Amino acid sequence: DDIQPTLDIIEHRLKKGEAVPHFENRYRTKGGDYRWLNWTGHPNSDTSFFYALARDVTESKQAESLLAGEKQILEIIATSNSQDGGLTELLEFIESQSGGMICSILLLDDDGIHLRCGASGNLPEEYCQAIDGIEIGPAVGSCGTAAFSDKTVVVSDIATDPLWDNFRDLALKHNLRACWSIPIHASSGCVLGTFAMYYDQPRSPDAFHENLIERAIHLASIAIGKKQAEEELRQSELRSRTCSKVRRSATKSSILIPSCST
Repeated sequence: DDIQPTLDIIEHRLKKGEAVPHFENRYRTKGGDYRWLNWTGHPNSDTSFFYALARDVTESKQAESLLAGEKQILEIIATSNSQDGGLTELLEFIESQSGGMICSILLLDDDGIHLRCGASGNLPEEYCQAIDGIEIGPAVGSCGTAAFSDKTVVVSDIATDPLWDNFRDLALKHNLRACWSIPIHASSGCVLGTFAMYYDQPRSPDAFHENLIERAIHLASIAIGKKQAEEELRQSELRSRTCSKVRRSATKSSILIPSCST
């Protein structure tokens, strides 16, 4: 996306023999990530090419993007009436921060032993259907293990890690080679589910990913907590309405009943 704007600026400045003041564009690295460069360029005397200096400003650009994204996601969570409470938008934002990354959120079922798909980002539908409802355990891929142990599980190469013995063929079929999974906690400390990052090549998280994960986990916890609170309120209101109907019916029938608790 940055190629044509870059060429347009260089060609325009070359024709006029003008300097390029602080132009920014992105370059994709061999690992698939993007780096932001800030350029200052000056054409040579016959305006046939530029002498230029480039300064890597990736960290500052990422910080700006994360702050803006966090604000947007919080607004979505606060106003969302969607089934997943803004989790899909959260995954889209996190995935946009790194090339080749795919994210997912699995929610711990009420029974405390099964994981359900909360939001799947760009994961293949077949893969999501296969893992929906998996039982957590000490060697159940990255997410099942993370939920069971309540610890972060980093698998840098699915093809060789024993945690993926029962799911390796499924993952490799969909070109998933690395998976890092982190438990999502409620304010009480209990596990709500897991947040996972997948890559299509073996790799381990760096400082950038660790920062991204920390922010994603915080936002996911807020979104899930809000949905749970809304559901608890809905159930409470339903019980209250049911009790009111029972009281009215009992009054008409002159039957004494114990008071209902909401």
